Amino acid sequence: MHYNSFGNAIEDERPDTNMRNSRFGTKLAVALAWATVGGLAGSGKLLAADPPQAEITNGQIKVKLYLPDARNGFYRGTRFDWSGVIASLEYNGHNYYGPWFNRVDPKVDDFRFEGAEIIASPCSGVTGPVEEFQTHGSALGWDEAKVGGTFIKIGVGVLRKGEASYNFVNNTRS
Repeated sequence: MHYNSFGNAIEDERPDTNMRNSRFGTKLAVALAWATVGGLAGSGKLLAADPPQAEITNGQIKVKLYLPDARNGFYRGTRFDWSGVIASLEYNGHNYYGPWFNRVDPKVDDFRFEGAEIIASPCSGVTGPVEEFQTHGSALGWDEAKVGGTFIKIGVGVLRKGEASYNFVNNTRS
């Protein structure tokens, strides 16, 4: 079973869904490269008790994914695509990814340091190779939408425009 970026289950109609197929291998190679470049190892506290997750492995690489879920998901912000949230990626005795922050606070715009803690906003408190899709510095349809109207945030959903300028940490949903 696969999930789209809105958390809906979709059937896989490909004849070969073996974990070692070339698509899977390519995706894991990209994830491993990002992990190596980013160096996001950590052991922070999780935000939700037991958010929906899945584990996949090919025997050499083991990946724990947080599944998109609007009610109980690890990440429910409006900045990043919900489908790229990786809790951990283990390879050759090393663990890549993991929370880079200690807790989430809705009063924080992006992130801030508070003593030894890093406090993230609900829109920035995520882990893994997530992506923020923008065109010309804003989301798809932002420029065309009127205040109060809707626009699309790829991988997140339909959001409501509530400001004169685009702000990636605005958590307003439609």
